[in-house]
Amino acid sequence: MAIYKEIIDKSKLFQNEVGIFDPRIFYYICKSAEIKIYMRNDFIVTAGQEVDRVYLILEGSAEVVNYDVGGKRLKQLHPGDYFGGIFNKMPSLENIMAT
Repeated sequence: MAIYKEIIDKSKLFQNEVGIFDPRIFYYICKSAEIKIYMRNDFIVTAGQEVDRVYLILEGSAEVVNYDVGGKRLKQLHPGDYFGGIFNKMPSLENIMAT
């Protein structure tokens, strides 16, 4: 994870309530982290899928797509952006696709 230090330092995922990097949050999340590689156009999450983890973009990009609205791209995600949740298994409302 050291090679991604700059991205991790800037990601809001690891910041406390005043926007400062918090090593306790980093430790809590990273102790069970795993790195996964997705190829372009792979679905990371599909609509309706239960999401029980946080996904942090380290390299490349992903987009949030809603196919109920004709495949409308809702948001582009870049290194440091994150999505998902860790406290409950909630179904995703959108598809997240590697780009």
